[in-house]
Amino acid sequence: MKKRIVLGAAVLLLALAGSASAEKLFEFSGTVEGHTRGVTLFRHLVELLNPESMEMIIDQEPDNSGKLRHIYLDVRGAVIDDVRIENLKSEATFAELNPIRDWAAKKTRPLEVRGAASATFEGTILEEDVNALVRKYLDLHTNSKWRHITLDFRKDSLFVKGYYHQDSPWSDLAIEVTSGLEVKGGKELWLKDYRLVINTAEKTDLIHEEIRKVQPLFSLRGFTFPVSIDSFRITPDSITFSTLTKPKPFTGRTYRFTR
Repeated sequence: MKKRIVLGAAVLLLALAGSASAEKLFEFSGTVEGHTRGVTLFRHLVELLNPESMEMIIDQEPDNSGKLRHIYLDVRGAVIDDVRIENLKSEATFAELNPIRDWAAKKTRPLEVRGAASATFEGTILEEDVNALVRKYLDLHTNSKWRHITLDFRKDSLFVKGYYHQDSPWSDLAIEVTSGLEVKGGKELWLKDYRLVINTAEKTDLIHEEIRKVQPLFSLRGFTFPVSIDSFRITPDSITFSTLTKPKPFTGRTYRFTR
């Protein structure tokens, strides 16, 4: 009887010790320093997403081959394909990354996710960030024929207005586009059934061709985990898109970063 009590107490202590280890908190500001497999993964994700702040939860560190059992991300101000994401949440189970020894390789994306048993996602883009990106593009591409482009998010639709420059300064085309959105390939948001208003019908085909060139409006092909967009919601100041199942945090080893 006494031996069973001692054995039970030992098992309980080991369980509590394992739980305490699994719930460790690691916090970083400015840079992510450290060499454990968990910190190394976190540092590479911070470098990849360039966030203003970020939290990662894992149930255990990845092994040397890159296998990761459970991960959750909550990211603020990430940048994907030059687009700032106000809030991004993602959860994946049984993810397979490339081996840890390859993460320091001198190439564009040293950290690669090769697959996952499941992956969920939810992201929000603000109207002000989309307009900031458009202004930045026009500032950098001074030879662009587009001028003074602005986007206005409305309930279930987008409204775009601006000018298309022609050779004669007195013949710039005033453009207005009202459009819905659709998901293509689970990765991209495209304009759908858009209505075009232009101050001269003669150039309608030209503007249709220019609009085709800017499709898709947004792509998740540059995102780390293999997720597919299932739905989206447009409000007057944001677009939120997600998988059918929403990501959820869990209890585990937590890593936090602030810029």
